[in-house]
Amino acid sequence: MLTRDEAYKIVTDLVKNQNLIKHMLTVEAALEDYAVRLGQDKELWGITGLLHDADWEAYPDIHPKHIVQLLRERNKTENDLKIEEMAHAIASHGNGDDRFEKRESLLDHYLYACDELSGFVVACALVNPEKLSGVKVSSVVKRLKDKSFARGVNREDITESLAEIELPIETHVENVLNSLLRIKDTLGL
Repeated sequence: MLTRDEAYKIVTDLVKNQNLIKHMLTVEAALEDYAVRLGQDKELWGITGLLHDADWEAYPDIHPKHIVQLLRERNKTENDLKIEEMAHAIASHGNGDDRFEKRESLLDHYLYACDELSGFVVACALVNPEKLSGVKVSSVVKRLKDKSFARGVNREDITESLAEIELPIETHVENVLNSLLRIKDTLGL
């Protein structure tokens, strides 16, 4: 199995944008916490979140195919089902074209669900004088309805992902917010 240190090295080798690294850390935290809630493999889920956008900056036209290929190449020598599970989740964390595979596993669905929402919660924190500590679930839900706020966040993906994980928006926002609060010092928020 790929270690967290090995995954972080891949991230820092491929990514120079510190905000993108912080985004991957937010998804890592959210997935770790969901893994614990759901009785899943915390390390596997966390590393998947950490790596999910590792190729976004260097290979935007083929994202996530580059990082998926790296994982699958490694898996040829290790024959580790966890690496394939990780690769598939990363390969399925988006919509819209043939770059993405079909979401099937619990990890696939939760990665998709945590990706856009974690970015949105960070956007809410950035405009709050108290940063993450001042963000309220109700204000995140309200801002989601405001299409002019954080325009780059795909709200359709958030809505679709909620149906996949079968959680109300308030519950999912609260869970993701609590995960981000756990790492707020690392994020500088």
